[in-house]
Amino acid sequence: MKPSDGRNRVVIEDVKPQLDCGRYPARSILGDLVNVSAAIFADGHDHVSARLQYRRVSEQTWRTKPMSPLENDLWTASFAADQLGSWVFTIEGWIDHYDTWRDDLKKRLAAQPNSRMPDEQSSSQDIPLALRTGALLLDSAAKRAQ
Repeated sequence: MKPSDGRNRVVIEDVKPQLDCGRYPARSILGDLVNVSAAIFADGHDHVSARLQYRRVSEQTWRTKPMSPLENDLWTASFAADQLGSWVFTIEGWIDHYDTWRDDLKKRLAAQPNSRMPDEQSSSQDIPLALRTGALLLDSAAKRAQ
């Protein structure tokens, strides 16, 4: 894992719906789905995850939905405007260290030679180290769980 101190690695741009850079509220019909999309990306090859948080202006608690990736760094999610009134939403994005590790492990396992000759051991992937890294990620996540 890379250190995160002092760096904002995830960028969220081109959020829709919005009118005049958010100066005016977007309008919807009661019961319609509000489709929210944004360009979400980060530096490097780490995987990104995102979620949509939304609520009525009068509510204190945010509701959340995971965002789904489309193509070219575009992400989307939607929510139903099921009550009259003003609604607000925000998007949260982060580096998904576990998903990055899982994808890397799949690549390492696929690169393993089928038959191990003594001279091939030097070229094999370091699977035990990758598994220890995954164990540390899971242990860290378990400590943060409520």
